[in-house]
Amino acid sequence: KSGGRKFSIDKDLKAYVDSDCELLKKQIEIIDPSIIVLGGTWEVVKGNVLDLGPHKCEKPYFCESDGRLIIGYWHPSYIFRLTNERYYKTLAQAYWQYLRGQQ
Repeated sequence: KSGGRKFSIDKDLKAYVDSDCELLKKQIEIIDPSIIVLGGTWEVVKGNVLDLGPHKCEKPYFCESDGRLIIGYWHPSYIFRLTNERYYKTLAQAYWQYLRGQQ
């Protein structure tokens, strides 16, 4: 979030990502996750922090980068009509559909 607001301003978020790009890359390298879920930040980090390449903009979307699965999904606070359980189930269902498409 930006400055204590209930939401983030894309321009502010992009400025933070730009200024902390190398730190974010280093943190990803150290943690070495196999899956990264981007909560509404796909456009901000692609080509900057992560090499995601061109991708259609419909959520959820998936790609692989440096041996990691990158999942672009809504931020949990954005889906205010879904319960946490429903949010998880929706994401899990999309993930399984992705896996089936990889076979």
